[in-house]
Amino acid sequence: MIEKYDPLKGKMLRILHPDGRCDEKLKPDLSDETVQNLYREMVFIRQADQRALSLQRQGRFGTYAPCQGQEAARFMNTIIDHLEDPDLILLEV
Repeated sequence: MIEKYDPLKGKMLRILHPDGRCDEKLKPDLSDETVQNLYREMVFIRQADQRALSLQRQGRFGTYAPCQGQEAARFMNTIIDHLEDPDLILLEV
């Protein structure tokens, strides 16, 4: 599969496209409730990240590395626990 979706050649594997379409052939076997819970967690992480960054810029919070755009990476173990096939690997390049 890596030959077909080689990020070094500008080819990317996308399950969820920027316009919101989902590639049904690649969609993980997750219930709608599980997907909603995972999304809710990512939104919470985004909000907490924005708040922490705002406090840091005001001098009310120590050094902080924001994670905007990488919310899923912050709780990858939680996502893997929800998968029936834990061998699914998600790569970020």
